[in-house]
Amino acid sequence: MSMLLQIKEWGIDGLSNPVPRVTVKTSNNARDRRLHGEEEQLLMVAAREYGGNLEAIIRFALETAMRRGEIAAMRWGHLEKGGRVLIVPDTKNGDPRMVPLSTTAAGILRDLPRRIDGKVWGVRADSTSPKPLTAPAAAPTSRICASMTYGMRPLLGSLRRG
Repeated sequence: MSMLLQIKEWGIDGLSNPVPRVTVKTSNNARDRRLHGEEEQLLMVAAREYGGNLEAIIRFALETAMRRGEIAAMRWGHLEKGGRVLIVPDTKNGDPRMVPLSTTAAGILRDLPRRIDGKVWGVRADSTSPKPLTAPAAAPTSRICASMTYGMRPLLGSLRRG
């Protein structure tokens, strides 16, 4: 405050605040990851070797482009219209949405056993796996499985068919 009074007292005019002229570059953190070449085939081989529902989860993610957390939170009670529409009650933006399911996506769900707890996959949203993500380092496919599975967190969030 005293500085402003001194500027006025000294008769310095024409000073303006430089802050509005400063631009801050915003980062674009959007992901548009697509599988290329043999990646999908290798991923499916690794998921089969890993076991559990991982292959079905990945196929469902590719088919619907849903987020990892949305897939992990799915419940059988969220399906409507004969299993052809999925209600996603808790989304990233907070608004529920409806996901129309393709014949392939509906078939993936139809082939899954029903769980007594009502969950579709039985995995946590932060892990996408009911067991630790480890694989023996001996076999080449196990190394592929381990490396791809450890990379699933960002990959499942942005899988798209390419």
